Amino acid sequence: MEISRRTWLGLSVAATTSFAMRSRRGHAASWEARVLPHPSGEVRPVVTGLAYDARSDRLASAGDDHLVRVWKLSDDLLLRRLTGHRDWVRSVAFLDGGTLASGGNDRTLRSWRLDPSDLASDRPTGNILWRAETPILRVVVSPAGDYLAAACFGGDVHYWRWPGMSDHRSLVAGTTDLRCLAFSPDGGYLAFAGRDGVLRWTELPTGRVFERPTRRSRRRDLAFVGHRLVAVGDDGRACWCDVRDPQGTYREIECERGRIFAMAAIDGGRIAVAGSDNRIRIWNLETSQQEAELEGHEGTVSAMCWTGHALVSAGYDTTIRIWHSGAPVARQPEIRQRG
Repeated sequence: MEISRRTWLGLSVAATTSFAMRSRRGHAASWEARVLPHPSGEVRPVVTGLAYDARSDRLASAGDDHLVRVWKLSDDLLLRRLTGHRDWVRSVAFLDGGTLASGGNDRTLRSWRLDPSDLASDRPTGNILWRAETPILRVVVSPAGDYLAAACFGGDVHYWRWPGMSDHRSLVAGTTDLRCLAFSPDGGYLAFAGRDGVLRWTELPTGRVFERPTRRSRRRDLAFVGHRLVAVGDDGRACWCDVRDPQGTYREIECERGRIFAMAAIDGGRIAVAGSDNRIRIWNLETSQQEAELEGHEGTVSAMCWTGHALVSAGYDTTIRIWHSGAPVARQPEIRQRG
C-alpha cells in the first residue's frame, strides 16, 4: 500500500517537540516548539499564509487546499474552516478581532466575520470585497486598522480605507510577482517589492512613491523594523534601508545560501528568516550577527508571524509550529542612520 507524502508527514510529526538552538557568540539558550495538532484524519495543507490577532488570541492559516482555518492559539484548538475560495489561498490578515481578510489565486479579496455564532455554524461567512485581474499574493492591514491593502501578481498594489472599502487607490509597481507588502508601524508608509528586487514604498495619504534599488533578485517577504524596511528573497540575503532617507544608509547581510521565503520582525531589532533549507534563523540587525538556528521543519518554510511572545512558522511540510525562546534577549537600541 502506497502512503502519500502528506499522510507520511502527518504520521511522523509529534505534537510537541523541543529543539536546541544553535547559538552564535555565546547566546546560549533553547527554543521549544510545539506542532499545532490537526483533527485526526484531516489532510494537512501546504501553508503559505499566517496571521495572528492578539486581541482574540486567534491564528489564521491558509494554503493550497483553498481553505482558511481559524485557531484558538493558546488552546491549540481549531475553531473553524472557512470555505469560499476556489484556489490556493496565499495570504490572510486580521482587520480587527472579529473580521479576517484573505486573498489568493482565485483573484478574490474576501472578508470573514468571526462572531461566535458564525464560527459555530456551517454556513459560508465570506464576502467578496473586490476582484483582481491577477492572483492576489499578499493582503495586509495597517496597524490602526484604517487601511486594507492587497498586492497582485500582475504588479499592481491596491489599498482602501477600512471599514467600508472607500477611497480606493492603486499603484503600478513597475515589476511583477508582488509577494511583499507591509505597512510601517506608524501607518505612514506602505511598502512593496517583487521580481526586480527594488524596494518601493508609498507615503500615506499623499501617494508619493519612493524606491531603493538593490540586487536584482526576487523579493519574497519584507517587514518594517522601526523605520528600517527589511526585505529578503531568492539571493539568501536580508537588505534594508531607512524609509525616511531613501538614498541614505543601505545595508545587507547574507543569511543563508538558499532562497529565503519568509521573514518576521520580532523583538529587540531582530528578524527571523527561513526558506528552502527548512531552517529558521534569528538575526540581530544591530550587530549583523546570527543568534539562533532552529531546526524541525522538514520542508521549505514559507510563512511566519510573531505573536509578541512566540514565533509561528509553517510551510511545505504541512506543519504549523509555535516556537518559544527559553531565554529572553534584551531589547536593543535603535540604529542611528547616517543621512
